[in-house]
Amino acid sequence: MASWTLSFNPAVVAAVLLTVAAAENSQQFEKRKPGENVTLDFGVGELKQTDWIVWSRGSKQDVLARYSDGDLFRASEKFQLDTETGSLTIQNLSVNDTGSYQGQIINGNTTRRNVTLTVEEPISSPVTAETSPGRTHWVLAVPLSVLVLLSIGLLCIKQKEGDTVGPENV
Repeated sequence: MASWTLSFNPAVVAAVLLTVAAAENSQQFEKRKPGENVTLDFGVGELKQTDWIVWSRGSKQDVLARYSDGDLFRASEKFQLDTETGSLTIQNLSVNDTGSYQGQIINGNTTRRNVTLTVEEPISSPVTAETSPGRTHWVLAVPLSVLVLLSIGLLCIKQKEGDTVGPENV
């Protein structure tokens, strides 16, 4: 009769546990502009009918949408919950929607998704000759115009000095 000894490498066990933990509790970062929509998802296929879905926001875990046993709750029309995938779509974003969001699929094992959403106005750049081709001609035209006017003025003064009638010209 053969005897078997089962041994575990601690490094392999730790790597497996870290991989499982990362898969069950993953972080997502999203950056959007006001007026856009964003979809926060779990990255899983279709859910089972017995799965419960909860999306919340902030440290107080304010529930935004929940689905369980065929019952759908949404805090407002702004939040659309896909009951087949668990994805939450937030519509017509505003700067006030910036924050952390937490999603959970509860089915014996809990799958979590943490999302950090940043909604910010686009930064407008100052108008320069490089960014605005319409202004380039003014950058050159104004100094050239001043130079031409000064030249004409000096010529007129020189010409008047030459045309002056004095006692010696009489």
